[in-house]
Amino acid sequence: MSRATAASNLPCAIDASFPGVIVSDIRLSGASGLDLLAQCREHAPEVPVILVTGHGDISMAVQAMRDGAYDFIEKPFASERLIEAVRRALERRTLILENQALRRELAEQSSVAPRIIGRSPAIE
Repeated sequence: MSRATAASNLPCAIDASFPGVIVSDIRLSGASGLDLLAQCREHAPEVPVILVTGHGDISMAVQAMRDGAYDFIEKPFASERLIEAVRRALERRTLILENQALRRELAEQSSVAPRIIGRSPAIE
């Protein structure tokens, strides 16, 4: 089964507005974490995907990173390593979503006058 075919068989429960991070093992039933990565990149390309494996090698890690994985962690690993990777990925994801929200807000304003962005009572 090709990666594209396997990826299309995975259920997609995320979209571009998903505010989190995906952590997946490489070995999944019926597909692989690389297939999941491909589907995530198709449906929500800016959502960070961290892949974990106990059966990987350098070429698999390089391929995963080329395919858009945020990080590739080999087992066994210290829990702090995974926590730190998720924290960094979540910070990045939060910044991306904030940037998108600010761009939408600017685009919705029709005034040519200087724009003040904010939600505090004083600004409103």
